Amino acid sequence: MAPITASGENPNISPALSGIIASLIVMIALEYCWVIYWSLAAANRVPLEVNKVSGLYVRRYAPAVYVFIFASALIETAVSTWLIVQYRYHRNYPNVGTRTGVRILLCTACWTTVTAGLYTVAFIHPNYSRHPIVSVGAQALWIFISWIFWVTGSAILLHFVSSTFVGGDCSGVIYCSQLQTLYGA
Repeated sequence: MAPITASGENPNISPALSGIIASLIVMIALEYCWVIYWSLAAANRVPLEVNKVSGLYVRRYAPAVYVFIFASALIETAVSTWLIVQYRYHRNYPNVGTRTGVRILLCTACWTTVTAGLYTVAFIHPNYSRHPIVSVGAQALWIFISWIFWVTGSAILLHFVSSTFVGGDCSGVIYCSQLQTLYGA
């Protein structure tokens, strides 16, 4: 049995949760790769007709953009989840605003991960690609909403730990490099 500290918490919980987070992120990435493979196999069985040359380029390169967005959001999900776990179990967040900003970025990263994954499959799969949700307007709306979420979370984080991002001064800020990674600084 693990020793209990003076504050009553088990010191092995944080490393165990970090391992669980890492395992879940890898499992989500592998599942995403399998679904993409399945969608590409279905797309190769029933090729779509493309009217314009520009449509051919969009069909070829848009999934790569979605995969990049998914991978970036998955990394942000991992970093923000790890920070929230550390803040929760060690109670050492710099201030409430920083914790709130990390939580909003976690929610935004999860939103982006799920929706980018769904858009990738819907865009590639021949049956789903005809659905109105995959239209240019729906994708533009999704990008705009996601952008608002990302800007909001980043602005809150910047407001409460701006010295970390502007001057690069990490004095007094715990998990400074993780916060900089989360912010993209």
